[in-house]
Order: sequence, then structure tokens, then C-alpha cells
Amino acid sequence: EEKDFPLLLKSTSQWPKSDAVKVWDIIAELVEICCSPAPPNPFALDFDYLDCLHSAEKALATAAISHVLQKVLASGRPHAYDRRVQSDLLKLNQRHFHCLYQLVSDGTINVPQVEAMANKQAESQGRTRHGNSSKRPTSGRLYSNIT
Repeated sequence: EEKDFPLLLKSTSQWPKSDAVKVWDIIAELVEICCSPAPPNPFALDFDYLDCLHSAEKALATAAISHVLQKVLASGRPHAYDRRVQSDLLKLNQRHFHCLYQLVSDGTINVPQVEAMANKQAESQGRTRHGNSSKRPTSGRLYSNIT
């Protein structure tokens, strides 16, 4: 029978003692100890890969990654890689909104569909998104400033 030899990480040893340790702290530590030399940003993105995705996949992937990176930055503890994560997050969000603009422009999605999806998600989570959604803009012009 094989014995289990887990990695001894600072983050996992602190996990039971502190609510401040988050899963991305563990991921960052794993990347740092498994890569030689350790990368300056353990959350560095492969933008070439993201650029190869189809528009709908790209919109979903960029939104999900953006959400995680925002949580990393909002964790309240400063990290040596924060500036690099912020830089990647800015580039990622630009790609995300450009992709959404393309999806709206080519008719793949329209704003009423986006509004309906957001309201459906809000309702499934037991809350109202914006009260009276009929007052919200419903044309592609909502995204006219995005290039």
C-alpha cells in the first residue's frame, strides 16, 4: 500500500488557522515552487490562446477569468504579483468587452437577450436585478462606445 505524502505548503498549513488564506494563495504557492525559475506572476495569462477561441467561448472565458483575477486582487493582502495581475486584468477586460461588442454587432446576441439572461440569473439567486428592467436601454447602442 502506498503512503500519501502531501506537499508541505505555507498556505495549507495556515489554512485551518486563518480565514485569510484563499485557494488562489495555494495555487500561487504551487506555481512558485513547481516552476524554475518562479514566474513573476503565477496567474499570467496566455492571451494567444484566448485570442484563438470563438467569440462566444472567448466571452465566457474572459468573464470567468476576470472574475477570479478580481477576487485575487480584492483579497485584501498585498502580493508581489499584484501589479502584473492588474495589467493582465485590464487587457483581459478590454478583450472581453470587445468580444461582447462583436457578438452584439454581428447579431449573435442582442441586448434584450443579455438583459433576460441577467434577470433570469438574478431570479434564480433569489434577488431582483434592477427593479423595472423596461427602463434599461435595449438596443445595440448600449455598447456603441466599445471598440
